[in-house]
Amino acid sequence: MLKHSKIMLLFLLFTFLIANIQVASAETEWYWISSDSKYTKYFAPERVVVSAQKNNIATQIEAWTKTGYAYEGAAETIANYGIQAIIPDPAVLSYSLARLHINPQDRTVEYVQEIFYDANGNVLWSKDTSTPIVKEINSRAFDEDFYCMIVDQVFNKNETKQSKASDRWLSLWKSESTDGSSVCWADTTTIRLRGNVATLWVWEEQSNVSGKVTEIKFRKKVYNLTNETSKIVTYNYWNESKGWISETDGIDGSFKSIVPDSNEDAGIKELKKYIESHKDWVSRYNVE
Repeated sequence: MLKHSKIMLLFLLFTFLIANIQVASAETEWYWISSDSKYTKYFAPERVVVSAQKNNIATQIEAWTKTGYAYEGAAETIANYGIQAIIPDPAVLSYSLARLHINPQDRTVEYVQEIFYDANGNVLWSKDTSTPIVKEINSRAFDEDFYCMIVDQVFNKNETKQSKASDRWLSLWKSESTDGSSVCWADTTTIRLRGNVATLWVWEEQSNVSGKVTEIKFRKKVYNLTNETSKIVTYNYWNESKGWISETDGIDGSFKSIVPDSNEDAGIKELKKYIESHKDWVSRYNVE
């Protein structure tokens, strides 16, 4: 009799805990961020917490996000994760929740936990968290909206506003030739200044004489503003036949002198002018 009472007590306790988890999930207020034909993005403002800091500046922010899926977005996500055998029908995937760790100094988002659900809230698949996915935030990142909203809640430095601003892209240089033209922009949302070193993402386009873009070079670069040298850290390349491919393995990662009167020389001059007039922005979240 005592044994049966203990079993019943454990069962009731388990039921109570599950019910509380479900209620907590149901009561979470999800703030809408954005929607398109594939995805709808939300985050939970009350779940945003600073989980690490240095010199009273947040260095890690924990947050929960929610993504709703249209059929095309579900199919794309299932293919990206390679879980077609687990979720063979994209129509079944309704939404996912993710627990993130955000590093505002490095502009990275670490996916600590991911859970995929059907429309009734049943778990379809959970991502193994033993090897968390870390993504760097730039203009091509799916997670940019999440990052900006969450970091703005902690720092209120207008990440979201600048990501949508007309002056987000700083023109570094433009050149014309008989074959067409080249133009290069710096993404001001990504600029980080530490001492005399600036890190940022740069977008370069090559167009033919008809104005059609034939190739894109999207690179993360580091500039030593004092020595006037630069190096490429990450290199993504696009053309019409290949699509987007990574060329990072082909770079040596060493600093190289910027040739006087070159496009790069014009670019670093524009970058210096921007940094001089936006010191607070480029130094935001600096812990030193």
